[in-house]
Amino acid sequence: MSEITLTESLEPANEARAAEVLGYYFRHVKTEPASKSRHKKRRLIGYTGGTWDAFDPSGNRARDRYRFTADDLVSLSLLSTPIEASAAHDLLVERPGEFAKLLEALEPYSDSDFALLDGGVSKDGFPEGWELESALREIPGMGRTRTSKLMA
Repeated sequence: MSEITLTESLEPANEARAAEVLGYYFRHVKTEPASKSRHKKRRLIGYTGGTWDAFDPSGNRARDRYRFTADDLVSLSLLSTPIEASAAHDLLVERPGEFAKLLEALEPYSDSDFALLDGGVSKDGFPEGWELESALREIPGMGRTRTSKLMA
């Protein structure tokens, strides 16, 4: 497994700079004063990836916990990794039951903070996650990046 190296701004001695960078990344909406129109303009600032974690336009995130939804696939576009049409069809139409079972098998880990694990997550210590990752990677167009972001 490769080692993760933090950028200089995220090193422990640079907490103030890290807070500034993260604050900008997660700043979402800015309302601009109305000009000729009666309506105020709203636009996204910062990075669209900062909106990804709370993305739930349908309001069904909790209900659909164990299935991939169109909202999940659209959220990947916020992370600059949109899903190809054939992959979306596989996930939402052809194999939703299979993926629902794989997602439900992750329930024992729902309160885990994988970022805090020393040494990463091994196949022996997290076989259910690796099984889901493997099934997703079988779909054409679902490489390592799209797969990991969809799993997150």
